[in-house]
This record gives sequence, structure tokens and C-alpha cells, in this order.
Amino acid sequence: MHNSLVLSQSNTLLQFLILYELIYLLLGVLSVVGMYFLNKEASDAVRTSLSSVSSFCLQSGGVVGNVLATAVFSLLSFWLLQRTPRT
Repeated sequence: MHNSLVLSQSNTLLQFLILYELIYLLLGVLSVVGMYFLNKEASDAVRTSLSSVSSFCLQSGGVVGNVLATAVFSLLSFWLLQRTPRT
């Protein structure tokens, strides 16, 4: 299930924060387990390359996520300021 779909089911801020933390706890645990299996099963010749690619994907995904979140926030805040201007 997609993260935003799960988060949209929250009714209160506390529920949202708890679901958010659980999602990222799960993602973190899966990442650790994945790296464990990668280190255990991969041969020495490719282990470093696979670890580098994994790290690059994780970091670039964070950067892309932050850029998209900033763009969405900018659009939403512009739209909200047009509807309810500051007094």
C-alpha cells in the first residue's frame, strides 16, 4: 500500500504522526535486513558496487522526495495565500 494512502486514513494529528513513524521504522528495518542479506550473499567482487548503488539510490530518493515536497508546498502555499491573503 502506498505511504500517502496509509497516512490519509489518519483522523488526528497524533494518528498521522504514529503512522508516519511506523512507516519509516518499517522502511528502516527493511533496509537493514536488505543490506545484511546483500553483505551475506554477494561475492566480494560485487559487494562494494552493490552497496554503493544501494546507498546512491537511497540518498537520491531522499533528495528527489525533498525537492518534490518543496515544490508541492510552494504551490499549495501560493494557492492558499491567494485564497486567504494576509491582513
